[in-house]
Amino acid sequence: DVLIHLAAITSLPECEINKTECIDVNVTGTVNVLEACKTVGVQNIIFASTSAIYENNDATQNAFSEDLNTSPRLFYSLSKKMAEEACISYRENYDLNVCILRFFNVVGPNQDILRKSPPLLNYLVREFINNRIPKVHSDGKQSRDYITVFDLNNLFSEIIKLEKFPKDTFNVASSKTISVNEMISLVKDQLKTNLDVE
Repeated sequence: DVLIHLAAITSLPECEINKTECIDVNVTGTVNVLEACKTVGVQNIIFASTSAIYENNDATQNAFSEDLNTSPRLFYSLSKKMAEEACISYRENYDLNVCILRFFNVVGPNQDILRKSPPLLNYLVREFINNRIPKVHSDGKQSRDYITVFDLNNLFSEIIKLEKFPKDTFNVASSKTISVNEMISLVKDQLKTNLDVE
């Protein structure tokens, strides 16, 4: 009835190092999924995109709007933008109901802290539990919006229940930002560590 496409290479450094694999998995893989859905008659598709496509948009804006023009240049965000375009093509050319969700920073239990280049939260946890001092860039005042995997699951359920499946693109965020410094403080409190960051 509904296909939720979450598969992708999401590590920015890995996508920059292995550009061909990034495009193969994130773009060609998405086209394969869309083509399979068209072939077997699955009309309703949720595609997981990313807020990273806004990487070159003006960061001083308080909110990113889905109708902004985007021009990502890093291979992860570029591949997700290309996959979005493929989704739009299947919407328009084959009348598939493709709902594109641009996830902001997803957090939840069982995240991979051992990954070579983990996201900030995972990195902080990994370093602190191994008694190492994390290195952060800049002054730590930059902030991000985080959303939990539980909220995403609830959103999937709500979309699936809709009488008319949305053929549109949506930002998926909490609308609350947390600075790097606040995240450091939260992690230190939870892990009860006195280590600081460099």
